[in-house]
Amino acid sequence: MQITVTVRQPAAVTPRWRRRHGARHEVLGAVDGVTTVSPPYVAGDAMTFSLLTSSDARADVCRAIVEGKLDLLKLDYARSELENTFIRIVGGPHGGN
Repeated sequence: MQITVTVRQPAAVTPRWRRRHGARHEVLGAVDGVTTVSPPYVAGDAMTFSLLTSSDARADVCRAIVEGKLDLLKLDYARSELENTFIRIVGGPHGGN
């Protein structure tokens, strides 16, 4: 599973912010199930990280962002093609229930 997270960066980039920027990787990488944190894509006041996970870690990622005192702007996820195919075969997300 891939999770894409966008957080707000401060208006003024200070040495303190630079130290925390590294901490963002640590905060996101420390979440159970997160295997890889990409370098951020920066656009305006937003930083977007791509996370590869071994499980659905969306709730834990959100919790880590809030506890890290970061502003969460957006969270998206994508399933693998194999997972999408399986869900289609078994009749949708609630197939078999």
